[in-house]
Formats: sequence, structure tokens, C-alpha cells
Amino acid sequence: MDRKLLYRVLIKFMVIIGFTFLLYTFTADFMTNREQGDADDSIKVDVAPLQAGQDMRVRWDGKGIIIIRRSPETQRQLRETNRDLSDPYSKQSHQPEGTEHPLRSLNDEYLVAWLPKLESGCSMDYEQPSLGKPGRLVNSCSGQSYDLAGRALHQGVNLDIPEYRWLSPQLLVILR
Repeated sequence: MDRKLLYRVLIKFMVIIGFTFLLYTFTADFMTNREQGDADDSIKVDVAPLQAGQDMRVRWDGKGIIIIRRSPETQRQLRETNRDLSDPYSKQSHQPEGTEHPLRSLNDEYLVAWLPKLESGCSMDYEQPSLGKPGRLVNSCSGQSYDLAGRALHQGVNLDIPEYRWLSPQLLVILR
């Protein structure tokens, strides 16, 4: 057998194997990135542990989300109260379709809202409802406050409501 012919066959065989591995590597990387991108487009949150009047905070997509379970009394108060609100009907708010009503939610029992970016050292404090006094959210530094539908009290902009869906009565999926 001719030595040159043997070398050519071996080199062609190695090039084919190398090209196959290269193609596999690019294809696998592309498919992995695509699957991760789909997974990063939403987050699931189990709200089963929340009792009426309690809140839960979730960090996702570089921002904070607050989820508050509202009592029937709080829901009633939010439907009846429009005074002291800067945008009571949420005409200037960012919120998904189906939340354009006083409670600003897909399930009246829960508020799901993006928390605003706060200055360093500041927090968004949740003041629970007590003795007929409605609950509210308060920026600890600026004093800006919101009712439990995320509507700004006195002045300011309402809290943004993320796109979300309920997968079950206790499982919430928040979309990007």
C-alpha cells in the first residue's frame, strides 16, 4: 500500500471527525443557551404559606417583587377608597391587561407588584392593616406611600404590576 495514500486517508478521516465535533459543540451550545433563555423568561412563586395580611418578597430579573395577601376587609376598603390617590383609576400605570380595576390584580386576594428602585439604605416597609386603618407600603427614606393595591397616596406614580398568571390557586408564574 502506498504511504501517501494512507496519510491522505488518515488526514481526511481526522478532518471529518474534527468537523463533526465542532458542529456538535456549536449545536449543543446553541440549544443549551436557547433552553436557558426560555427558563429565564419566568419565575414560579408558591404563595401557599401566605396568610391574610402577610407579605412575601421575591428578587428576580434584578428587581424586587412584593406579594401581599389581602383580607376581605382590605379588599373592601380598596374598592371604596379613592381619595388621597394620585392616580386612582391607574390610567398612567404600567400593568397587564385584566388588572385595570381598583384592586389592580388578577386575583383580588393578592397584590403582585414590582418594588421601585430605592436609594442605598432605604427599604419599602409594609404596614399591615389594623383596627380599621388600611395597610400601606412606605418608602423609608422618601416617605412616599402606597395603598395595598400599589396606588400612590397623595402624589407620585403607582407601582408597576408585572405580567403574571396563576397556574393554580397557590402557584403564581411571573413573566418578563
